Amino acid sequence: MGNYNKAYYDKIENAFKVNQKIKTESTLDKRYGFDFPFSTFIYSMSILTPQMYGSRLESYIIEKFKLDRVSSKDGLGDFQDSLCQKYELKVSLITVTNNCLNMVQIRPWQGINGYLMIAIDTRSSPVNLYAFQLSKQQLLDELIQLNASSAHGTKKANASNGKIELRMSLKIDNNDVDFQRWMSEYYNTQLSNKFVK
Repeated sequence: MGNYNKAYYDKIENAFKVNQKIKTESTLDKRYGFDFPFSTFIYSMSILTPQMYGSRLESYIIEKFKLDRVSSKDGLGDFQDSLCQKYELKVSLITVTNNCLNMVQIRPWQGINGYLMIAIDTRSSPVNLYAFQLSKQQLLDELIQLNASSAHGTKKANASNGKIELRMSLKIDNNDVDFQRWMSEYYNTQLSNKFVK
């Protein structure tokens, strides 16, 4: 046990109050934090659950990168570039308890051109952003390389399903060979430096 005092307990109580305020305000406002400095926005999102921050991070990235959102009902990714090529966007927060870029609900059958995978690393200050841009074929190759698995259901339940959503993870660690390979092959410097100064 550490040597704690009242000042330490007060810090915990204050942190709890800030935590609750962020959760409450973000529930009421889908654009909560969009006007914050980048690191402050990301730190506030890291307080939320992945279910709460997932679509918000996606919307933030699309807005701040000035991407052209496409309708989800068309099943053609999340945005299109200036050449009308369609892309799927996946964003993960990297924290002290999650060191992986988790790419979930990958739909290989979709008629899209590529993928933008973003890992936002909160383990350092300032926050680091890793943007990886892959063609559809590169992503299909990575599904094998990174041992993708079913995102939902059991092997038996998925046996008769022709369209199985997949998931895969990339460890964000300079010592990881897959991370080194992604940095060499897919890292997009321009997008990665968009917010991080």
